[in-house]
Amino acid sequence: MTLTRAIHKVQLRAGGPTPIPYAARVLSVGLQDQQLTCWYITTTPIALPAERELQCVGTDWLLPDACTHETFVGTIVANSFVWHVFDPQRPYT
Repeated sequence: MTLTRAIHKVQLRAGGPTPIPYAARVLSVGLQDQQLTCWYITTTPIALPAERELQCVGTDWLLPDACTHETFVGTIVANSFVWHVFDPQRPYT
């Protein structure tokens, strides 16, 4: 079987974890159709069912211990809300 790379997207869960494939490489986060969204690249078909979780945390919220400067992905401004996305389990540097 030949594996090819593709870009996928997932709607982020504000204030909670959002699963993505373990081997995914996060490209960016942003707002699409008023939805918090993450775009990532991975191989298709997705070979491993294992997942990891992105964290989406609001401004002035307490941060989980795993959410650090090194795991920060980006910030999304959605009207009067500001969300900060972290990838604490990322397998790449």
